[in-house]
Amino acid sequence: MTAPLTPMPGTLRTPRLLLRRPRRDDAPAIFRNWASVPVATLYLSWRTHQSVSETETHVQTTVEWWERGSHVWLITLPPSDEPVGSIGVRVHDSDADLGYVLSPDHWGQGIVPEAGRAVMAELFARPGIASVWAHLDAANVQSERTVQKLGMTLVDRFIGPVVHPNVSDAPRPCLKYAVSRSEWLEWLPSHPPSAID
Repeated sequence: MTAPLTPMPGTLRTPRLLLRRPRRDDAPAIFRNWASVPVATLYLSWRTHQSVSETETHVQTTVEWWERGSHVWLITLPPSDEPVGSIGVRVHDSDADLGYVLSPDHWGQGIVPEAGRAVMAELFARPGIASVWAHLDAANVQSERTVQKLGMTLVDRFIGPVVHPNVSDAPRPCLKYAVSRSEWLEWLPSHPPSAID
């Protein structure tokens, strides 16, 4: 069961990024930058969008999720306000799961690790959060490297039940990566922000 996570800031700043709450008028940029891009959506749990109207519905859902305690921030590169990706968390009692997507135009620049550090720091600043984890398709090597850059380690291999419909309609081999609060606090001092790029 998802528990409310309060308060989480509507914006997060990092040296290069501004993470902000989504707005309904973000739908065209989201559609253009990743929701309609097959290589970007390949390992997501929803199908690649075929129209901006699909993305509009998706954005409306993420706006509503915020009010229920599941937080999604859009990733922007100031001074531009155009979103180039998104990152979100869902809280389940004492742990939270992390998910993200990024425009392929910005891959290889350390953007998701930088955004992830900011989000995880906010989560672990709350005493009730004991661990943060991420589920990945076992073939998603790029995302596996990303969570490793956030101090997560492999804790489980399993089949489904999450389906990645852009790859297959059947459950696929998946990986669970996680980091506990104590592991994060131990990992952080020896991994300055420059080390995640």
